[in-house]
Amino acid sequence: MEPTKPYNILAFLVFVVFACAKPPTTILRGGVEMPVEQAAKYDYEKAESLFVKNRLNQAFPLYQDIANQFSATNYADNSLFRMAQIYQKQNQQREALKTLEKLVGNYPTGDIIHIAKYQLGILYYAQKDFRSAAEILASIPIAEIPDQSRKFNLESIASDSFDKANLPAEKLRWLIALYDQKQGTHQQKDAGEKVVRQLDFLQDPKALEQIVRSRVDKFPEAVASFKLAKLYFQSGDTNGAKRWTSYYIERFPNQDYYNEARQLYEILNSDFEVDPLAIGVLLPLEGPYKAYAEQIQRGLSLAPLQNIKIFVENVGDSQQVTEQAVHRLIRENKVIAIIGPLSSKTSQAAANAALPYRVPIIVWSAAEGITSLGDNVFRNSLTKSEQSVGLGYLAYEVLHVRRAAILYPQNAYGTEFMEMFWKEFVSRGGEVRRIGSYDPQKNNIAASIKMLLGLKGKSRVPEENQSEVCSLEDARDRAKNMASNPQIKPCHTNERYSPVLDFEAIFIPDGAKKAGEIIPTLAYYDVKGIQLLGPNLWNSQDIFRGKNESSIQGAMFLDGGFKSKNNPTAVAFLQRYQQAFQSEPSSLEAQAYDTALIISYVISNARPRSRSAFQKALLNIKNFEATIGRISILSNREAQHKLTPFIVDGTVIRELQ
Repeated sequence: MEPTKPYNILAFLVFVVFACAKPPTTILRGGVEMPVEQAAKYDYEKAESLFVKNRLNQAFPLYQDIANQFSATNYADNSLFRMAQIYQKQNQQREALKTLEKLVGNYPTGDIIHIAKYQLGILYYAQKDFRSAAEILASIPIAEIPDQSRKFNLESIASDSFDKANLPAEKLRWLIALYDQKQGTHQQKDAGEKVVRQLDFLQDPKALEQIVRSRVDKFPEAVASFKLAKLYFQSGDTNGAKRWTSYYIERFPNQDYYNEARQLYEILNSDFEVDPLAIGVLLPLEGPYKAYAEQIQRGLSLAPLQNIKIFVENVGDSQQVTEQAVHRLIRENKVIAIIGPLSSKTSQAAANAALPYRVPIIVWSAAEGITSLGDNVFRNSLTKSEQSVGLGYLAYEVLHVRRAAILYPQNAYGTEFMEMFWKEFVSRGGEVRRIGSYDPQKNNIAASIKMLLGLKGKSRVPEENQSEVCSLEDARDRAKNMASNPQIKPCHTNERYSPVLDFEAIFIPDGAKKAGEIIPTLAYYDVKGIQLLGPNLWNSQDIFRGKNESSIQGAMFLDGGFKSKNNPTAVAFLQRYQQAFQSEPSSLEAQAYDTALIISYVISNARPRSRSAFQKALLNIKNFEATIGRISILSNREAQHKLTPFIVDGTVIRELQ
């Protein structure tokens, strides 16, 4: 054996000395010896001063040195975060992603862990790694994100990531966790509604059973157990349906679905006679939706329904009356299918009442997820999700809008539409810069707009001239005309406003009448040159109410193009309508007419003798010629429509080809 060489022994001793040595606790900075933590702070503050001056190439190596040399200090994770930000500014997204992964992995309890996870989730989403995006975003406690805009963005992108990764059970567990985090806040109700809607997307009975058993005596055990009974029923598992219906009846005698559960249990094996030519119609012929019901009746009256028996039931706005009407139509009139009603709550009541009988029902409600109530529930209505997808495309791809604002009413319609548009616009690469809301029952829209724009007006009217207060536009007009007309006196606006217009478009998901109030107010506060976007509710002459003709110009929305002169079905409908009523139809009349055409087509061509056969025939509707163009019934029982852009042009609403 070769003898050990002296330099090998020396190398070994050096290794032992350095291996056993503790890392230095002090370091020289600027000729001064200081603790490592203080030195890291010294370097970090120097890097920060360069960062805020946008001298990124000089700041980056300083951050990098801190992350490498002072990895045990409180400034290492912050330095990694800054490095990721610089990578992003330099469009090096993959390097930014790797840096954030290192931060999250090495500093799980750091002071910026949640914002780092948020940014990492956004990058995963942009890279189309939806599973990773969903997992990292779902791990962030919502209370740890103080900024409201980021909270909305987090929930929107996480929700979309779960959907695109096809993780319905995981999304449900995340939504339940969000519900728990929001208990005791004004957001709790909305969080609970999202959980209930997601339950309808979970089609695996075993996964749903796990949810029920993990939430005993807690929300959403009751509704989940009832949904489980319906899921077994829809899959043809009668024993499973009976078992879980019994579970619900025994445990929740005072809950919302109790009567429906009793009914489902009683008629699971019942059979009812069917008249293949009988159709039921549910309409609110009284109450707040009466005017809409009358529009639907006009549309239905023009459809060719020869030999078809129509049974109309007035359901008002009552869920109980709706359920009773459905039972009468099925048991007494023996209808093969039902169309209607209109509102979200009565449509849900009708769908639930029709489910045990397996009666196909085509609702007109725009409530999201309603077709998931049962495989017999269809919808022919332009939904918020359809419009959101179309508006996101219109804004980002066609109008080249990159930054948007949203002003929405604090109700279910506005909140849901806001979230959907936000998700679609952001998913395309857009940025929502500002968001504001208002109480639709109050007349204080100005306060909401000022808050949205960050305005703080200060009075500039002298006391002796208080009587000469006028609008901003009037003040400008007078100033222009004073030189040519000495009789004109100046007037003063009450406040001075300088809105920060860091957006190119604003989306207002509310009706035409309300938009007619909001848009002139935006103009008053000098919000001009901004693209106005809205829902199909703007397809109404109500949009022109008030002194807003100039401010509304160029406003755009999407709707069915039922007035197209290139569509023979639309032309025939328009001629019949004008002859019968001497006026122009609305989209609701066209929608009702199209639904009647589909019903007539199914009965005349497929000739179904049973409700299940009628349901199959509806699912076979493809490229059906309707007033709005071609309609196809998708596998989720939603009618797919062709959306047309409309623009306010002068005093008319013009269809864009």
